Amino acid sequence: MEQKEITIEVKGLTNTGKSSLTYLIKELLKKEGININMKGDGDYLNEDDFDTKMKKNLDKRIKMLKERKITIKNTNIVRESFS
Repeated sequence: MEQKEITIEVKGLTNTGKSSLTYLIKELLKKEGININMKGDGDYLNEDDFDTKMKKNLDKRIKMLKERKITIKNTNIVRESFS
């Protein structure tokens, strides 16, 4: 059986809270037992480095996110079938 894939991308300008939001999404999915594959953007050495940096000042990061306008967009990608 083919495993279906979902990719979550967090987009925004520099210093808008993308990494903080990514961390919160990642932690929620892990807490619910959902396996994830974390792909970085070069700002962090690896996932452990990312987690360590995100845990610092997490309350401050969450407070900052509450001041942002966050738009969630669900996009369908249609796969063409070949006969």
